[in-house]
Amino acid sequence: MSSDLVNGKITSCRKCIYLEKINDEFVNRRFGRLIVVKLYDFKQYKSNNKHRWYCECECGNTTIVSGENLKSGTTQSCGCLRLEKCGGQQPLKKQDSFGYQYPYLIKFWSSKNVKSPFDYKPSSNKKVWWTCELKHKWFAMINNVIRGKWCPYCKNKKLLVGFNSLQDRYPNIAEIWHPVKNNITPNQIFPHINKRVWWLDRCGHEYIMSISNKTDNNYCCPYCSGKRVLEGFNDLQTTHPELVEEWDWEKNKIKPTEISKGTNKRVWWKCKECQHEWKTSICNRAGSKQSGCLKCNQSKGEKVINNFLNNLSIDFTPEKPFKTCKDKCCLPFDFWLPNFNLLIEYQGEQHYKPVRFGGISKKKAFQNLKKNQHHDQIKKDWSEQNNINLLIISYWDKKNIEEILKKNLSG
Repeated sequence: MSSDLVNGKITSCRKCIYLEKINDEFVNRRFGRLIVVKLYDFKQYKSNNKHRWYCECECGNTTIVSGENLKSGTTQSCGCLRLEKCGGQQPLKKQDSFGYQYPYLIKFWSSKNVKSPFDYKPSSNKKVWWTCELKHKWFAMINNVIRGKWCPYCKNKKLLVGFNSLQDRYPNIAEIWHPVKNNITPNQIFPHINKRVWWLDRCGHEYIMSISNKTDNNYCCPYCSGKRVLEGFNDLQTTHPELVEEWDWEKNKIKPTEISKGTNKRVWWKCKECQHEWKTSICNRAGSKQSGCLKCNQSKGEKVINNFLNNLSIDFTPEKPFKTCKDKCCLPFDFWLPNFNLLIEYQGEQHYKPVRFGGISKKKAFQNLKKNQHHDQIKKDWSEQNNINLLIISYWDKKNIEEILKKNLSG
């Protein structure tokens, strides 16, 4: 072999020799009305006649013909000769063809097509093969492609394993796909659909959730995030057994194992010290506020108001909540007198200055003050918007509470 190179017997590779041979046999030769321009595709066929050739017709159109049909005379024109003989319609002029009018789409014309883009009108509903920039192949009508109906895989209209499945686009989410409870796999489904499937999260919890909530909304385990209740993990019975001691089993229709600490749902409680019964939301009791028995926890000022109203047999509701008066949770008013259309708030020192109850830090006291004043403003605005009178009694008027009440209730 090396001696053949030195002697000049071999001057090129076999492929180049082969191409030179078949080009000499076809290129620039006339076959009927067709003149061969160039090789359309190259495959190492055993016979030269299997190759397809790009040809120009005398009428100006182009077409693609196999070497076998050229040599045998089966194909002698772009089709114009047959139409002329049959007296049919005139052959398609090149300037009226899809290829001529939409040259920028020619590069997407697949080599799988027998005919060229110059053999069809732009309005043709003929289905042909296309190849997009990412080498995806699809079968579509010519007029649809012109109208912008593009690659169904790039447009996520069709699933292509290795490109647009959940496994391909979100491999980290596909890792928590339940291995047993789903009848499909992550590479068989789109990543942004609303289909509900089973997940086995890294925390070990199993749950059903839509795929789109995972991919679009970035939802995590609903039990760890407190969105769902899992008995033995995040139910009130498990997280706050001390509160369950005051659960009113007779008045509540639900159980503490069916509800979590963060819910706004109002339930009945029964004080284990004084047996007082009251209704408040679970988050008020289990949250940062940690409200307790209204009777046991009433301030001195609130007790004076409570006794005054009771002595005069005035109908009132203590710790009255309104659904629309809230921050993160409902903000109940100290007293609601429906017959007087009146709300009463008794505000202690902590509403006006930082107070270090229970030895809390100075920083925490300032945070509590800011929070209290924010809630006070919400209540004030809500009362005005709903045309309900709001009576605020400050701690420095503690000795004058009865006089203030008489004055406001007498009119």
